Amino acid sequence: MKRYEKLIESFRKLKVVVVGDIVADEFVYGRTNRLSREAPVPIVLYESSKIFLGGAANVANNVSAMGATVIPVGVVGQDEAGREVMSLYRHAGAETRYIVQDRRRPTVRKTRVLAGDFSTVTQQMIRLDRGNFGDMSGPLRKTLVVMFREAVKTADCVIFSDYQEGVLCDYTRDEMLSMVCGKKRIVTADSRFKIHTFQGVHALTPNIPEISQFARKRVESEEEIIKAAASLQRKTGCRGVLIKRGSMGMAVFRRNRDLDVYKPFGSVEVADVTGAGDTVIASFSLALTSGADMSDAACLANIAGGIKVTKRGTATVSAPELMHGTEKYFGKQPQKRISKSEG
Repeated sequence: MKRYEKLIESFRKLKVVVVGDIVADEFVYGRTNRLSREAPVPIVLYESSKIFLGGAANVANNVSAMGATVIPVGVVGQDEAGREVMSLYRHAGAETRYIVQDRRRPTVRKTRVLAGDFSTVTQQMIRLDRGNFGDMSGPLRKTLVVMFREAVKTADCVIFSDYQEGVLCDYTRDEMLSMVCGKKRIVTADSRFKIHTFQGVHALTPNIPEISQFARKRVESEEEIIKAAASLQRKTGCRGVLIKRGSMGMAVFRRNRDLDVYKPFGSVEVADVTGAGDTVIASFSLALTSGADMSDAACLANIAGGIKVTKRGTATVSAPELMHGTEKYFGKQPQKRISKSEG
């Protein structure tokens, strides 16, 4: 218990670069109590809307909330959503000099419409995605690589957050990896269906659909997870794979070691999983950088993820919340168990 407290307290000493797809997560709230006459769809009476830091920006926001200094690297547009994102970054205490504001590339914006009646639970009804869904221009890619080179000079840790919105294309990803992998700093990556392309990182954090896509088959059992994770390790040269299993909790695999399996932390009632993976990689990376082994880092990430899913929308987990979570976790029976690996 005490080592986790010291671990969380040590986050304040860290400087972390988060590079990837910056997203403006917009939530539109309203009420609905009848169907449209024009089509069998609910009519939503608009009440309010709010933008949150999403994608790689949510990873950065979580890093900051957990006490570390965060340096985001990415691209936003010179538009309303981009200006709001920059303002939110500054409010979170993040360094913004390495974020490129490009007038030709609109900010990625994901709008979720949530509605309910007075007697019903508010639910997400639709999501509308806007922005860029392709690679960046040549000059923009080169500018971003230069920004990254400057940003990582004093960093203790680098987190790649790839939402497949074009920032971490083959060129930028490989150039950036060549600068940081093999050095003393911790490098981690979370990627939407291209996890196998992050060669040489310290750890990867795929969920079940992502590791299934890599394995080219549905990965469900612990034996299948071990086989797929071992294959992913051989492919990328990473030291460990943290697998996010949703309602089944998490598991961490290391070369020639058993699979550590963690049951979900906290309440079985899940409010919202939006951005939970961002919270997980933020806490996992900070713990590794502070000197934790894979097992302890995974345990802390499991607690952080369990706290996040109790919150609606794109949200962060703070250092005090994480501290309280560890107290609650270790007040119960240990939730970790071992699944044997064949090596």
